[in-house]
Amino acid sequence: PLGDGALLAGVARWVKAHHPKTEMIGICASGADAMERSWRSGKLIARDSVSTIADGIAVRVPFPEALADLNGLVDEIFLVHDEFFVDAMRLAHTELGLLLEPAGAAGIAAILTYRNLFEGKSVAVILTGGNASEEQIHNLTSISRVKQ
Repeated sequence: PLGDGALLAGVARWVKAHHPKTEMIGICASGADAMERSWRSGKLIARDSVSTIADGIAVRVPFPEALADLNGLVDEIFLVHDEFFVDAMRLAHTELGLLLEPAGAAGIAAILTYRNLFEGKSVAVILTGGNASEEQIHNLTSISRVKQ
């Protein structure tokens, strides 16, 4: 998950130091794309507002230092739509018994979104947070939209 960049930069710094060929990918919500757009352009791009259920990674105005920290460490940043965050939360709950907040399910959401890019590869994701709202927990009991 890519919010302010601290988690991704810290993990990426260690991984790249020990396994430099490992691809490090950040995941942003498509309704909060300021970090992704800023990283791609190399300059700060702020948004007037954000709109996502993944509030843990809903950055409106990136920190310059955070962007600088990601340089040379992050290979790609993907955007994910909210429905895939919900699907990822549901999948983690039903298959792993984990209750994740939307931002904490970002890695799974990216795999669901970009399945063809990850097929046949060894993939690890960071699963974080149990800060799901009551509404989000209720939605987990709905019929799954995830296609196996």
